[in-house]
Amino acid sequence: MSAGGGGRGGRTIMSDLDRRLCLDATNVLTSKEHSKKNFLFLAPVDTTHFPAYHDIVKRPMDLGTLRANLEAGRYGTRGEFFDDASLCFENAVKFNNGVADRQWIVKLSKSMMKILGRERSKADKIAAGGRASDISSGSVKKKKKKGDKSKKSSMVSSSGDGGDRGEPKKPAL
Repeated sequence: MSAGGGGRGGRTIMSDLDRRLCLDATNVLTSKEHSKKNFLFLAPVDTTHFPAYHDIVKRPMDLGTLRANLEAGRYGTRGEFFDDASLCFENAVKFNNGVADRQWIVKLSKSMMKILGRERSKADKIAAGGRASDISSGSVKKKKKKGDKSKKSSMVSSSGDGGDRGEPKKPAL
């Protein structure tokens, strides 16, 4: 049994926290903010235009199917979800790599992989801390940006030995 409370047909059920983290990642990947990169991955590949697709890609995946699988409870773990999310972009690289006029697709895929990597890292950090305060109405709250100086780092010394330069406090000898 998982932290989610049991199995369905011997399968692990994803915890509520993991489900919300995965939904948040899906929302980021499919957001309008990334529309110039994600548009190719929102729906399954049209194999009428690419008939050899299934000869090369054995397990197709797209962001629409990913969301549907998540909503249907088909993922038992956060890892399963992120593996399928990676597949969206890995498949595109596999199918298009080496085809000169489709290198732009490979570039988009790699860009989406970076976004996915950030989302996975964020989800892993939140899940490791398990802080309910990071979750708000089914979505992970955004962290403050690095440039936000509303809180000073605990690494800054107020005694003058590190100055106000953000240097670590020097140990007393």
